[in-house]
Amino acid sequence: MATKELTHIVKLYHLYNLTTVQAATATSNALDTLGAEAAAINCDFSDWAGAGSTWTFTLTECDTLAGTYTQVGANNVEWFVEGVAQLQSVIDPSATGVGPVVDSAAAGHNQRSCITASYVGGTKRFLKMVATLSGTPTTAIFMFQGLLSFLREVGPKAFTNWSA
Repeated sequence: MATKELTHIVKLYHLYNLTTVQAATATSNALDTLGAEAAAINCDFSDWAGAGSTWTFTLTECDTLAGTYTQVGANNVEWFVEGVAQLQSVIDPSATGVGPVVDSAAAGHNQRSCITASYVGGTKRFLKMVATLSGTPTTAIFMFQGLLSFLREVGPKAFTNWSA
């Protein structure tokens, strides 16, 4: 039974329209982390097929909205698949922040998958998630969501009851 109200703690942001992708890359819009102590991007995707095709996920970061995004280092991202934490060294010890690889040959590959990248200790303001295709699926449906939590007030407070 839930006893806490979650939307005051975690803010959700729509980063990418639910759409069918047949291109080699699907990239979320940027998540602005200004004022947040915690940030993550979630990719919910489903209904994809194609013999021998895989999707690889990466989290990218940048100081400016329109700047050049670079891959987040392995020490600054924790990956989750269906809510279960993945150890970076188990995914690929030689990789720099590369996330899970979802393979069409795996059991249940045509069902929904939820991949989340949690930004841990990073210093850049803007984040994007990138899903890169290897192979040719017949269809893939993506939706990206940003999550921010532990929001700080970035503007001045208005006090109305100062004691005289």
